[in-house]
This record gives sequence, C-alpha cells and structure tokens, in this order.
Amino acid sequence: MDQVVAQDEALHKEPRFRDANLSGLIDVIKQRVVDSFYDRLFQRLLANAGWLLTSDVVASGLGFTQTIILARVLGVEQFGVFALIQTYSTTVNQFVDSRVWEAVVKFVTKFLEAQQATRATAFVKLSYLIDAITGALAYFIALGTAEIAARYIVKQPQAAGLIRLYALTILVATPLGTSTGLLKVFNRFDWIAYQNVVGGLFRLTGVVVAWSVEGGLRAIVWAYVLSAFLMTAGTLILSQRASRAALTIPWRQAPVNSLKGERKEVAKFLLSTNGNALCKLLQRNADILLIGYFLTPVAVACFRIARALTDMMAFPVNPLETACYPEFVRLWHQEKKAELRKLVWKLTFLAGTFAALGLTILCIGGGLVIRLSVGREFLPALSAVRWLALAVAVAVATNFAYPLLLAVGRAPATLLAIGLGVAVQIPLLFKLIPHDGIAGAALAYLIFYGVWVASVFHSARDVVL
Repeated sequence: MDQVVAQDEALHKEPRFRDANLSGLIDVIKQRVVDSFYDRLFQRLLANAGWLLTSDVVASGLGFTQTIILARVLGVEQFGVFALIQTYSTTVNQFVDSRVWEAVVKFVTKFLEAQQATRATAFVKLSYLIDAITGALAYFIALGTAEIAARYIVKQPQAAGLIRLYALTILVATPLGTSTGLLKVFNRFDWIAYQNVVGGLFRLTGVVVAWSVEGGLRAIVWAYVLSAFLMTAGTLILSQRASRAALTIPWRQAPVNSLKGERKEVAKFLLSTNGNALCKLLQRNADILLIGYFLTPVAVACFRIARALTDMMAFPVNPLETACYPEFVRLWHQEKKAELRKLVWKLTFLAGTFAALGLTILCIGGGLVIRLSVGREFLPALSAVRWLALAVAVAVATNFAYPLLLAVGRAPATLLAIGLGVAVQIPLLFKLIPHDGIAGAALAYLIFYGVWVASVFHSARDVVL
C-alpha cells in the first residue's frame, strides 16, 4: 500500500512542479510588462508616440473615409485612374527626394548634444537648400513625362493634364522634409499630430466639396493640391517656432562650410538614406504601376483597396517608429547600449502583438470589410488582401530595425537589406502579375519582407542580442 501511495505521489509531483514553473513564468512576464510602463524613457517615448497615435487614428479614419467616398463616387475604373495619377507623381517625387529629414534628426541632434549651435543651424540651412533643389527637379520631371505616363501606364492620353496638375503637390511640399525633421528633433510630436489631423480634414473636406459640385477627377486633384499647400505652410511655421530657442544663430552667421569636417559622414548618410528611399519607392509603387501596365485600371483599383485595408494594420505602430528614432540616436551617442537593447525588445514585443491582431482580423473578416466599405464590385481585392496582410504583419513586427540601424551608424546595412529585397521582388512582379494578377503582386510583396528581415537581423544582431 505504501508503495502504491509513493508511486502516486511520484506521478503527480512533476505536473505540480510544471504548473508552478508555468505560473512563475506568467508572473515574470506580467511583471516585466508592468515594469516597462514605469521606465522613464519608455514613458517619454509612449507619450510622444501617444500624440502621433491619436492623430494617426483620426487621420487614418479620415483617410479611409476619403478612400471610401472616392471609390464609391468614381467607380472602379476612374478610381483606378486616380490611383495611377497619384502613384506616378509620388513615384517621381520619391525618386528624386533626398529624405533629408532623417539626416536632420541625426545631425542636428548630434550637434546640439555637442553644444555646436552654429553647425546645427548650418545643417538646417543646407537641408532646406537640398529640399528646394530636389523638389523643383521632381516637379519638372513629372511635367516632362506626363504624356508618356498617361499613354503607357494610365492608358488614357487625356490624363496627362491631370498628372501635370497633381505634380503641383510636389512643388508646394518642398520644405516639408526639413520642417518635419525639426519638429521631431525638438520633441514636438504633439504639433505633428495636430498637423496630421488638420491635413486629413483638409483633404477630406476638399473631396467632399468636389463630390458635391460634381467636379470629377480635376476637382479632386485640385483638392489635393490645396491641402498639400496648407499642410506645408502650417508645418513650416510650427518648425520655426519649435527651433527658435535652440537655433539662435542667424543663418548668415552659420555658413555651410562650417560642416567641413562632417562632409564625408553626411554624404555617406545621405547616400544610404537616398538609396533606401529609391528602393522603398520601387518596393511600394512598382507593383501598382506594373499592374497598370500589364492589366487594367480596374485591377489597380482593387489592389489599391487591398493596400488601403492592410496598411491600416500599421497605424498603431507607425507612431512608435517615428518617436523611437530620436531616442535611439540619443541613447547611442550617450553610449547607453544596454538601455538601447532593452528598449528595442520592448517595442518589438508590442509591435508583434498588434501585428498578430491585425492579421487575424483581416484574414477572417476581410471580405465583410470590403463589402461594407467600398462595395461588392471591389471584392476581387480579397485575392490580394491575405498575402498583403501577412507581409504587413512581418513589416510591423520588425519595423524598429530601420531606425535602429540608422541610429547606430549602419545606414549602408539598411540599403543592402532593402536593395536585396527589391532585387528579388521586381523580377517576381514581372513574372507573377501577367499570370496571377494582383494576387501575384501581393505574394511578391511578402517575399520582399522575408528577404529584408533576414538581412537587417544579420546586420543588427550584435546590437539586439
């Protein structure tokens, strides 16, 4: 009898031990999550991101409402034409754009931390000059190629005038990059949030007015041009107010040649970020343009709706990515590597949770969302939604790798990662779109992120592990 009791105790001893271990593990995870929110650095980052998250929720809602109105008012084909006009102009702009705001955050922060206000002011002056040159160049390229794009991509020669008109958004937005960078340097994420919401309201109001007067595509394009002008003007004014206290040196007393010792580092950084921007441009826009070339505006419209739905998955996390870059830069320059590693993993855990939730919702209810929002005529978009949702989930869960590598001075590694991804994606688009339509484009998008994640993890492993 004693032997039976002993055997029974032995059988139940291990499960109880496992239960105790599981309970302890859960308690540890709970405590770490709670501790995260008492971390001052994490609290400041969440506070900054909170402003952007609030504005992104409102702006995303306004943007999606605007997409629904456009899709229902214009119909599938005309909505596809508008998407191609918008995408082509954006592509030209990003092809030339210097992405100077990232350099503003990195180098202005660096100079201010070193008490070098003259060099910080000189860098701001240089950045606005770069913005002006690249903006003007992009505008004239869009003007000169409008007829070719209308004939071979939009497949409606009469759309050339609309492409030229939409190109005005490029010209009026030239100071936006540097101005936004300054707001981030001085932690005015609340002002960025206000601007995002106001800009969304301007666009939505313009679309509604254009719809009410039955102005068609031309009136809608004018609404976008005017809202871009108002958005840029507001951001420019706010950035000057934000930087007034720290950048007290007049521009005439801050010559660009004061940056002489930094030219090599600045050039290397801009070259890498520009290369990233070019590859990102191809990764984000080549699929829409190639769908327009190989297929029809109807297919473009459906793919654009699929992208609009899946892009919504990223809006809870995008503010964190924007807010974390200045913090990563400060921690790296202060040589607080352990704190930096800890912050990266906290953010990754949070982003992964949001990504899993968004993926689940769209995989289960994507068809219902399309029917209720834009109508049954857009249901072919569902063939691309699931692949795109998986791709965006991967991107969201790992999106802190890019600002991390920039902050630690490994900008070329980000260029290598995105370059490898695009080198795989573009040939796949040429092969898959003619045979598999928009589902093939979505699959190529997912494969891009698989390559990108593998490369950036390899480059950042010594920082995060």
